Amino acid sequence: MHSASNPHAFMGVTAHGLAAIVKTRGNKDVHVILRGGTKGPNYSQEYVTKYIEDIEKKQRNYGTEHPFASIMIDCSREFPYFSPVFQRFLIWGVCVCVFQYRRQLSEKP
Repeated sequence: MHSASNPHAFMGVTAHGLAAIVKTRGNKDVHVILRGGTKGPNYSQEYVTKYIEDIEKKQRNYGTEHPFASIMIDCSREFPYFSPVFQRFLIWGVCVCVFQYRRQLSEKP
């Protein structure tokens, strides 16, 4: 994520098929997308907490202006027992994870 937020230059191809050097300004709005993998979903409290902590640590170290972790959670992937009804419970569970993490932070001395 830190890399994606910085400017880059790389070889690319124009719309006319010509070789060109492409330059980006970087994307300060980068985010982690949790959608799972071969081992199943990765949006349980364990994963959400880990990624929030990782992002916030990077933000402190690099002085980024974004005060909150940017995480996108894809609850619509077709894992076992997937259904639109189940998706609502997943979203609720993710909200509870984030709330519990924030509450733990506020309770630290």
